[in-house]
Order: sequence, then C-alpha cells, then structure tokens
Amino acid sequence: MNADINSSAAIAYSKLNLNNSIVAGDLTTDSVTSAKILDNTIVSADLSSTGGSEAVATANIQGLAVTTAKLANGAVTTAKLDSTAGSEAVTTSVIRDSAVTSAKIADGTIVDADISASAAIAYSKLNLANSIVNNDVAAGAAIAYSKLNLTNSIVNGDLTTDAVHTANIQDGAVTTAKLASGAIPTVVGGTVLNAPPNAISTNYFGMFGSFYSAQSAVQQPLPTSGTISNFTVNLAVAPNNGGGTQSFTFTVMNGGSATAVGCTISETATDCSDSSNTASFSSGDLISIREVPAGTPTIASNLARWVARLSTP
Repeated sequence: MNADINSSAAIAYSKLNLNNSIVAGDLTTDSVTSAKILDNTIVSADLSSTGGSEAVATANIQGLAVTTAKLANGAVTTAKLDSTAGSEAVTTSVIRDSAVTSAKIADGTIVDADISASAAIAYSKLNLANSIVNNDVAAGAAIAYSKLNLTNSIVNGDLTTDAVHTANIQDGAVTTAKLASGAIPTVVGGTVLNAPPNAISTNYFGMFGSFYSAQSAVQQPLPTSGTISNFTVNLAVAPNNGGGTQSFTFTVMNGGSATAVGCTISETATDCSDSSNTASFSSGDLISIREVPAGTPTIASNLARWVARLSTP
C-alpha cells in the first residue's frame, strides 16, 4: 500500500509501471517542456480560444506563414488593412482590372489630374448645358455661323463702331423712325429782289418775292416739322450811308413770334450769320424773316438772300 512505502524510498523508474497512469494532477506547473511533447501531437482542441487568452499570439506565427488558404472568408475587414499614408495595404497591383466600379468611387473625388490627356471622353458623357463661358472659347476658334443661334441675340453693345455697312442693310429697312434728328438736313432760304419800302420801319420777307410791311404777305407754311439752325443773310449793298452807324437786324419768325435765331449786318458788312441758336417748328408753322433797320441804312437797289438748315426729326 502507499503507506508502506517510505517518502524517501526513491524507487527506480524501471520498478514502476506508469503506462496510462499519470494524470494532469501529477504534473507540476511548467513540468512538461517542448522537448517532452511529441512532434505533431498538439491539435486545435489543445489550443486555448478563450477571448483575450488565445493560445496563438503574433509572436508564435512565423513570417509569411499566414497564406490565403489560412484566412477564413470575410476575415480580413477594412479595419485589418493598413491605411497609413504611404503604406496603404491596398495598392494598384493588387486591384483586379475593372474591379473599381462607379459605386466604389466616392462622389467628388475625381479631379482633373486623374483624367488622362488622351482620355477622349465622348461628348455624350458630358453635361455642358449653360457651362461654357467666354474664356472657354479660343480667340481663333472661328466658329462657323451655322453653329450659332443668334436670332434676336445681337445687341448694340455687340457691334463695333462702323460695323454696319451699306451692304448689311436691307432695302427699305431704314424707316423715318430709324433716322436720328437732323440726319437728313434740308436747306431752306429765299431771295428778295427789291429794296425795302423804307429804311426806318420793320419789314418782312419770305422765300420768294419782295419786302413787305405786312408779315402775312410773305409767310410760308413748313411742310414738315424740324429745327432751324445755321442762319445766314447776305445783302448786295452794305447798310453804311456815310453818316453814323447803320444796320439791319434779321430774325427768323415762327408765325407772329420771334425766335432766338437771328443776326445783324452793320456798316460796311454785307452778310451775317447765327450758328449757335436754333428754333423748333412743327409741320404747318409759318416761317418768315423780320428785318429791322437802325440808323437809316442804305436801301437803294438792295438785294437780300437768306439761307438756313432745317433738320427734320
């Protein structure tokens, strides 16, 4: 019996029959070393899989020992991949051709540098509606007229000075409304062959005939509205009679009213002009010239002519 054996008996191993007799409780901690374990005898069930105490640590795995076959499907997640800049786990060489679909590309990540200079992107792939601006068009683009839709688009600011030539204007296209005021000047005037009745009273003359003391005898209706300017009067004989100062003052009349247009011939002068004042007339207004003498000027055998510019609206 166990009690019959002395605690220091030191029984030789050859005297013992321990086959299948030693149990876990017979072994002290760390008593079984690697040398005591038969090669290829440790199986998966012998390894601890308790969370946080798994038997196989990183240090136990040889370099390059974990092959694709050792990885369970779905075991490699995004979190397992190195994302350190410059050391990213997924490189171009490990991505299969055509594996990166549109769904794999984050919106807004493709920039100009990502597009090849020879990409030749088809027009149908582009959305250019309301996108092309002036700077996109080369100065020498020479866009054909057939490519342009200019109907009712060209405004005054698009035309350079003198851009519109006669050949560009359709026949009959320029109406009265298109003409600027004074664009087509008309010359009006008259000649009076006889001397005034006297040299001390106001007289009137018109486009034809003689001097008259009655304004109504010489008034002529204008057939169109317009503006009178550049008024000039010429006399055949100067008003100077050799004593004192003599003159004739001529004024353009609109009906019975004097306008601002007028001039004075004095002494030895034979003509005068007014190039600064203007007078407006409506169609049908009566025009005449008033002559006012001063200083008893010479009137014998006098010939008077007048001319003015009528600018129509």
